[in-house]
Amino acid sequence: MPLEFPSPHEIDRLIGSSAYRDSRHPQSASTHNIVTNWFAARYGADRCIDEQPFTSGDFGNVQNARQNHIVSRAFSGKTLLVGEGNFSFTASLVFDHHAIPMSITSTIHESSRDISDDAKTNVRKLSRVGVTVLDNVDATNLDRTFHHQKFDTIIFQFPNAGSREPNRGHNPNYVLVRGFLRSAVEHLRQDGEIIITVVNSSYYDGRFRMDEAAEYAGIKNFYAIPFSPGDFPSYSHVNTNDEDSALKEHQSFETWILQP
Repeated sequence: MPLEFPSPHEIDRLIGSSAYRDSRHPQSASTHNIVTNWFAARYGADRCIDEQPFTSGDFGNVQNARQNHIVSRAFSGKTLLVGEGNFSFTASLVFDHHAIPMSITSTIHESSRDISDDAKTNVRKLSRVGVTVLDNVDATNLDRTFHHQKFDTIIFQFPNAGSREPNRGHNPNYVLVRGFLRSAVEHLRQDGEIIITVVNSSYYDGRFRMDEAAEYAGIKNFYAIPFSPGDFPSYSHVNTNDEDSALKEHQSFETWILQP
């Protein structure tokens, strides 16, 4: 007789239970397995955590989702997102593309007290399904928050230093990305990737100087691929200092894949 597939109500109960929230609980491992396997089946991952294949059926076409490199990486282990702003990119990964929530950590630099109402709504939704959401995380000093933790993928969408004043003679966005890359490489697992999305234009190339920043961080293998905002329907990018969104101002974008 096949095992009964848990209801959403039962999964909600398990996520709120001490067995799920306390790793010392004697049923912690089995509870996490149930919840993770439920999300894998319900939202379209191609394997449960015990590596037993299943048929996706009505739960979505994973292969179509994985045609996007960022989505594919979100299914490839632990994912860290920094500088998330309103958390809508994380929300798109989870609710549009059905990445497994428990594998994702989503962070912002500012305090949770200072975020928008839309961001607070996304935080509630993401936290409820199991995403780890953190504030006061400095993308250029990940050690301070994550110590020895490592991730398979680290993502920074449209980094913006929020300043136009030169920093020691360099564009502040170049300094930001350079510092982020140096910090991120220390928190990648073997075969991990760093992903940065920026506007595709000569002006922005000059601001970020991605190749120089990568070399500064000791990254030898890096390349850019097109980024299409339409692949992420729930994503509503907001810029630093309440500037207009880059997605509204520009038409062409690129995602840099950096592999130390």
